[in-house]
Amino acid sequence: MTDSIWVMGDRTLEAVLKRHTSISVEPFHQGIEGHPVVIIEPSLGPPSQKRHAVEYLANHYPGTMVLSASTTILLAKQQSWVGNRLKLWGFDPWLVAIDAKRLTIVGPDALKPAPWDHFYGWEWDRIEDSIGGVFARVIAPLVNEAMAYRALGLSDRDIDRAIRLGLNHPQGPFEWANLFGVSNIGLVLEAMRQALGESYFPHPEIMRCMAKEGVDWNA
Repeated sequence: MTDSIWVMGDRTLEAVLKRHTSISVEPFHQGIEGHPVVIIEPSLGPPSQKRHAVEYLANHYPGTMVLSASTTILLAKQQSWVGNRLKLWGFDPWLVAIDAKRLTIVGPDALKPAPWDHFYGWEWDRIEDSIGGVFARVIAPLVNEAMAYRALGLSDRDIDRAIRLGLNHPQGPFEWANLFGVSNIGLVLEAMRQALGESYFPHPEIMRCMAKEGVDWNA
């Protein structure tokens, strides 16, 4: 086993992670040599792509600790794909991306060592395995509502300012959308719609962006 942490896909997370560990943080790519202490799998879907990524890790790195985004696909569901072939934990990659002081994590008490053993400067809150977790469940619907107000003629700047001042958010909804990606917002909303009901249906503008970028929850 090598003293390194591998990050799949999202280069944004690498810079944040490097500030919270003394271990080498490297981008994951097929063919990379070694066996890391942790692999970060931050993708939100679509489910078929998420499953392919998790099963690939189980087939090629059995027994490895994996922090996998469970915002849109329950950790229990991911575990059903791979059984005990991975030491699988769920996390919210958006909280890592903004370098929040507290991160949320899903996983069994008996699983040791825990992933936070490899990081410092963060507090970890164990939460229930639920679609949207805590942070994304607030942010994605907020962006969805902001899209509706934009359609009424309000400017992005005014909407962002209203949310920052009125709700004391550090970012407005369009600033959040620019940071996390509109299609990722859509993936969270679609997962919430299927789990919680039609009130979370993505706004048509979000759906158009997803179509333009080729992101389809059912792909």
